[in-house]
Amino acid sequence: MWALVLASIAALAQGAGLPNLDTPLKTGAQAPADAAVVVGIEDYVFVADVPFAQRDARAFYDFLVYTRGIPGSRVRLFEGGVGREQIIEALGQAAAEVGDGGTLWVYFAGHGAADTSTGERMLLGDDVRQDPTAFGTRAVRLSEIRDIAADKDLMLILDACYNGMGRSGEELVAGKRFVVPTWASQPSPGRVEWTAAAPDELSGPLDAARHGAFTYFAIGALRGWADGELDGTRDGKVTAEEADLYVRQALRTVQVSTQTPVLTASDLSSVVLSHGTEAAPELGVPTATPTVSGTSVPGLLDASDMALMDTVLQDAVDRCTEQNRTGTEAGDLWYIRFKTKKGEASGMWLADARPESQQEEEVDPSRGSRGLCIRRELKLLRFTDDTVVVQRTMSPSNPE
Repeated sequence: MWALVLASIAALAQGAGLPNLDTPLKTGAQAPADAAVVVGIEDYVFVADVPFAQRDARAFYDFLVYTRGIPGSRVRLFEGGVGREQIIEALGQAAAEVGDGGTLWVYFAGHGAADTSTGERMLLGDDVRQDPTAFGTRAVRLSEIRDIAADKDLMLILDACYNGMGRSGEELVAGKRFVVPTWASQPSPGRVEWTAAAPDELSGPLDAARHGAFTYFAIGALRGWADGELDGTRDGKVTAEEADLYVRQALRTVQVSTQTPVLTASDLSSVVLSHGTEAAPELGVPTATPTVSGTSVPGLLDASDMALMDTVLQDAVDRCTEQNRTGTEAGDLWYIRFKTKKGEASGMWLADARPESQQEEEVDPSRGSRGLCIRRELKLLRFTDDTVVVQRTMSPSNPE
């Protein structure tokens, strides 16, 4: 199955006219208080290799140094073999170098896994063996990275997946499935975490670009492609919200439908990730009709087709619920309200966990990671010109 999916992705990308990101974009920007650790592990000793991880790391290093403006002496780059001890040491050194107002950037391209008992996410060193029970001894846990950066602003970008599959679809351990985490870190001030795929998805390559699919579009977004993604107005800044929306839309455009990047932050609209100046390329129009939960979805949605709208929107709510279980209560209902350009209003209730009873207390969707996720998912939808825009989301008792 994965081989077929990846072959389709490669063919689509070949025809998309993807620009080369391996030439650095030099903006003259300066970020002297930042520091970074960049890891790209392509050649694993005992498990499957990760195609293009080394090129991913080099391209991200170039973004940090030439586009963002971090001094090269403050960016530790590992393009080849590197183990747990080296990564931990580099993280400690980089954290100590972060100055006032600076950010610790951590980028990783390679294998990830989930702890077999707790589901905690881990980044695997190059010497990890084919034994899930021993992964923890040769891996760096995400909690360790957060602890090292405890008093620093942290930007964590991970092109890895945690479901026991490699970037090209190979099993890390034949016949084994890992405990896949169904949660994402709760957003906290000063911390942004961006992962290439939802918990049980494959983080795949984009063969035509010779990069990981997520990394390719994430770097492009930070070079300026995402500037103006929300309202069409470029202001010279790329926010976390713009970058997140751009990458997910770009992946859909080239029909990489097997992965959904997840970005968490306390306020996506106010976190500025870069001042990239490069305009977004034309990626072309998808040549196939995407599907959601087995249902064909046209490029433009018509709100009058309530059955299709229910399927599409319920799928978005389900994805956000799976990604944001920690600290939430099962059984919430979300009310999605629509307003047509003719002034007519309609809406629908969507359940995030098939509740037995309706909650009584109204919840502000601007609070909590589920609400933020659902709002971002809705912004990705495209509607026909004469039908509808999303007005608001609520939960749950009185939609008025």
